[in-house]
Amino acid sequence: MSVNPWQDVHAEDDRAYTGDGYTAAMSRALTASEYAGEDQAHTCGNCGSGRAFYRATVGAVMCTACSAVRVIRDGEDGTAVERWI
Repeated sequence: MSVNPWQDVHAEDDRAYTGDGYTAAMSRALTASEYAGEDQAHTCGNCGSGRAFYRATVGAVMCTACSAVRVIRDGEDGTAVERWI
């Protein structure tokens, strides 16, 4: 079990799929590489919980409490603008 709950969900879903040469060992290695360095919790900008983590299948930080996703876009002046949707 990892610190990031989305990694565990991803790993569990990957274990359900095998075949065509895709093995459990390959699944573990791929999932671990997708989440490498992504264990830190973030504060959700939607509900305020400290339960938002990077989710590789979404490609962004997603809250485990309310499912809001952090979107960062470049603003008109070139600065990063964070929104939670």
